[in-house]
Amino acid sequence: MAHRGRRGAVTASKPWDGQRITLIDLERFGKVRKLHSAQVIDFIIFALSCFAVANRSLPQIDQALYLYRMLDMRGVYIAANRWLHWLRWLDPVARWLQRFRSSRDIAAIPRLFKWLRERS
Repeated sequence: MAHRGRRGAVTASKPWDGQRITLIDLERFGKVRKLHSAQVIDFIIFALSCFAVANRSLPQIDQALYLYRMLDMRGVYIAANRWLHWLRWLDPVARWLQRFRSSRDIAAIPRLFKWLRERS
């Protein structure tokens, strides 16, 4: 969700408030806006943010990620899955960190990997 911060600067918070999804294309003003890798990172951030804000798995998250996968014409979902395969070491690290620090953002990592394992 975007809002105006001090001095009119645009700031961003979590994209899902439980009822509404707001997407912000942060590359819109940069040279990387059309790079496939930037879109892959955007999708991963979106998925992690959904799990972090909800602090659990929800049918709405399943539906959003499923629809993205079905409507993806540029292979962003497939590429994100590949990236996350290479980053799978983050799953046990995040689980270990959860023992010492309670964080929705850290807890979102294992949830995303679980979602991918169950649907790949």
